[in-house]
Amino acid sequence: MVLAKEKPVISEQPKIKKKPRKDLILGLKIWAVGTLFLFLSGVSFATVFAYRASLGYEIARLKKEINALKIQNDALKMEIASIDNSKEIEKIALSRGMEKATDNVMYVAINLPEEKKETPKTEKSGNRLIALLTRVFNR
Repeated sequence: MVLAKEKPVISEQPKIKKKPRKDLILGLKIWAVGTLFLFLSGVSFATVFAYRASLGYEIARLKKEINALKIQNDALKMEIASIDNSKEIEKIALSRGMEKATDNVMYVAINLPEEKKETPKTEKSGNRLIALLTRVFNR
């Protein structure tokens, strides 16, 4: 008698289903969009930060310039207050490149003719030559 061998009982494990390729592509697209968003956010933040910094430097430079001009203005006011007579003022003005006023200044007034206002006239198709000639001779 021939006895059949018993087959060993193998516990069947459930097969792991592989994710479809579509899910993988969708995941990559979502990751790419997220990465692009983060990159653009970082670039915009850096741009705004650099712009604000440049404005801050410009404001500081202008404040220094304003202070320097105020000091110069105060010094000129003190110099003007210290000058007593007009001869000294004239001498300082000439040394700074200003010109001395002359006594023989002549003013000439010319009466200019008033400009004529041209009124647009409606032209008839038959009188174009006449309208053209009247415009030329009225000038």
